[in-house]
Amino acid sequence: MSASKRGIFLNYTLIISLPLILMLVASGCQSSSKANATRAHRMQKQEVLSNQKRVDNVLKTAFSQVGNPYRYGGNSPETGFDCSGFVRWVYKQYDVELPRTSGNMIAVGTPVSRDELRPGDLVFFGRKRVSHVGIYTGNNKFIHSPRTGKSIQESHLDYRGRGERYLGARRIINNEGTSAVSENLKQAWVDQSRQQVAVKNAPSSAKNSQARINSKTTATAKKSTVNSKKHKVRSGDTLYDISKKYGVSADALAKANNLNGKKKSQLKLGQTLVVPVKSN
Repeated sequence: MSASKRGIFLNYTLIISLPLILMLVASGCQSSSKANATRAHRMQKQEVLSNQKRVDNVLKTAFSQVGNPYRYGGNSPETGFDCSGFVRWVYKQYDVELPRTSGNMIAVGTPVSRDELRPGDLVFFGRKRVSHVGIYTGNNKFIHSPRTGKSIQESHLDYRGRGERYLGARRIINNEGTSAVSENLKQAWVDQSRQQVAVKNAPSSAKNSQARINSKTTATAKKSTVNSKKHKVRSGDTLYDISKKYGVSADALAKANNLNGKKKSQLKLGQTLVVPVKSN
């Protein structure tokens, strides 16, 4: 093949192959783009699941204290909680340190509008200034320690305790993509907590009960000891003779010494018998 013909052939081959090459490159780029999009979507989904788990843990801890009474200055399950003590304790279980008072808490985190609230956000109430705080649970509700005479409970955002009204919210944890938990799950958390408390207190109750039983048993034993005598069997003694001597029935004497059948007539010389004595 001449050089001119070979050149024409190569040019023709290149013209034919170039579109195919471009298609393959485009296909490869498109596949890579789809793979990246899929990977990004998967990572985003995992992040949302992680956020939901974090929020659920926080709310589960909060609902574990439902029914615990309000205590001014209280900051633990043992002492009871005031509003900020409760919120601070819940988040401290997850290494989130918050200020001690609601007035200082509203200065941390990121401001959130009411229509952008997500579970786990802090919500604040008051008259002219912040005086109350709780944890948003979703569906326009929040969990909090209300006031003296009340216990930890879930309330609506339109809560008006002591004339307070909703003032704002702050976001302190990543709760993007999270949603409110169901009422059934909230109740399950409360029930589980109460069962754990019951189990925790059971040993103490059982111990007290056992102590009462032991005390009663000891008293009965003492009474039995006081109301009994001992008789050492001598030659010729029979149950009838011994019972007559002490003024008790032969059957009572046999029962007190676990004697039955032939044993009644087989007293051994030197054997010590317990003789029951009637109480005065």
